Amino acid sequence: MCDGFQPVREWLAQTRPDVAVLDVQLPDGSGIDACRDIRSANPTVSCLILTAFDDRDATDAAVLAGASGYVLKNIRGQGLIESIRRVARGETLISATVSRSVVASLTERHSDPLAELTMRETQVLGLI
Repeated sequence: MCDGFQPVREWLAQTRPDVAVLDVQLPDGSGIDACRDIRSANPTVSCLILTAFDDRDATDAAVLAGASGYVLKNIRGQGLIESIRRVARGETLISATVSRSVVASLTERHSDPLAELTMRETQVLGLI
């Protein structure tokens, strides 16, 4: 796999994939970070995250990284092939429920920016 942004660009230029299938845990990094790098370098490449764990944090991170799909490794061969084809056609394999949940989570976290200030930052802001 690629390590860093420049090698990602080189890999994309050499292979010109329509879909990148990435494991969440790669020997040299995170598939979610690789997804983010790939989508930044070439937004036309779709990323399909393949993982052994149904982890909510990883699912949220995959959505935020721009993944088009998130499938578990217990998927059968034909199911994986169909998932790759669907992502290549531009379909999203992340449920609307998960997408809404990610948006709600981001909205909740950032609804009150002052809530994230430390006590000292709040005191300084009050003095200003």
